[in-house]
Amino acid sequence: MVTLEMQPVEPQITAFNVPKEVTDILPELEGLTQSFVFEMMWQSRCEDEGQSCTSLEDVVDVIWTSVVKR
Repeated sequence: MVTLEMQPVEPQITAFNVPKEVTDILPELEGLTQSFVFEMMWQSRCEDEGQSCTSLEDVVDVIWTSVVKR
């Protein structure tokens, strides 16, 4: 006879390795996704920097810190 003992296990799910500074701004960033002005500022800032602004670091460093201050 085999006896199995079940131990409770808390699952740990990591979808992406997202830096904390990105997760901190997500709620506010989500609210700005419908803003035409924010989108135009985003595009303008990327063009000014000559970058594609596609990485998470770009979003925080190039866009968020400068655009939100305006």
